[in-house]
Amino acid sequence: MNADFERLSAVLRPYDARLTAPWEYETLALDRWEIDSANTFCKVYATYRQTANDFLSGYHIAVCYRKNLAFPDALENILIRHPDPRVEGGLFNHIQPLLDLAESNGRLVHPVNQLTFATLNGKFDIVDIRDDGPLYPSFPADLQHLPVVPLADLQRKSSVSTSGELVTWQDRLFVFNTARDQQTAGFLLTQIRILDKLASSPNVISIVGVVIHRHKVRGFLTPHLLNGSLFDLYEHLREVRHENKDIDGHVSWNLKMVWAKDMAKSIAAIHKFSFFNGNLGPYKFVVDDCGHLLLAGVRPLYCIPANGANCLEEMGETVIKDSPTAADDIFELGFLLWGLVEGTWADYSSRRLHLLKDKVPPWFHELVQQFITRDPGSRPTAIQVLQVIEQQHNSKCVL
Repeated sequence: MNADFERLSAVLRPYDARLTAPWEYETLALDRWEIDSANTFCKVYATYRQTANDFLSGYHIAVCYRKNLAFPDALENILIRHPDPRVEGGLFNHIQPLLDLAESNGRLVHPVNQLTFATLNGKFDIVDIRDDGPLYPSFPADLQHLPVVPLADLQRKSSVSTSGELVTWQDRLFVFNTARDQQTAGFLLTQIRILDKLASSPNVISIVGVVIHRHKVRGFLTPHLLNGSLFDLYEHLREVRHENKDIDGHVSWNLKMVWAKDMAKSIAAIHKFSFFNGNLGPYKFVVDDCGHLLLAGVRPLYCIPANGANCLEEMGETVIKDSPTAADDIFELGFLLWGLVEGTWADYSSRRLHLLKDKVPPWFHELVQQFITRDPGSRPTAIQVLQVIEQQHNSKCVL
């Protein structure tokens, strides 16, 4: 373990210690909600009657409602002004009895349902239910060398993100990367293939196994790392320092350079296979037990082979045409390294880049400036970035 990271670990509680508690059952559990910029349409993603031990229990639901112009006093007009569904008198209070009735009447027949609610004839009710579930792909022959994990063997612990859930399998914690809709289901095989090709890279998270149910690919497992993401770690350090001013939560320059090299190595690894992410951020890098950063997977909506080979059928021409480039990843790496120094990734703009100059060695400021201000064709490659950081770090250049 890196000595600087070992010092940090001594003052950090595991950021997700809450996840060691038993999974708490909620009849309705919120995933997220989305509301349009005009405040006229809201969509709430949640789970309904899911239990911990039976992964096939319950439902994923997408609840839709929009501003009612015909009835100004309609309930949905009140709800759209206060979109958090968990508040007293919020959406969940009103729809749970309606969901219970729909389930008892056999109207909830799909694992994933989209329900539209509206006020008709003075009554707020379900006006439409449709299957919103993904069509999971079959388990292809080219991936059958990977370990198979039956979906029924997983137990829920907590939601990690919109695409992953924390689960236990064989008494160990993993992240279950799955699909909630048709678009992401179509990307599952692409994502697995990408990570499988990157299996030898020490700076990219590995696949533990492919999750199968009824001969269909439902997702895949990746290791769960207790330190969380780089974003989590910085946020938790901020919390610890706020609670105890005497704690040294400083991230050393040496450790920051170790992390900078880890980022560059992971990006160089995906670029070696002509994969480009286009969605890099501090939450996409997780911290392993030794204090190194791993790229925590790829998002196939943005991460595809440069020529689109073997992906057209799964991903569609629109995605291929809009695919990012290596230069896009290098641009985002510039903001990642900037945030690494500042300890925050909020409110960054190239117009403020001069503020970094007095906080870092000249070579580092120049490097970040190349990423952000140069034309895409003039930006360095990930390998060139790694060479510069390694050369400067090995020369013991300190802040």
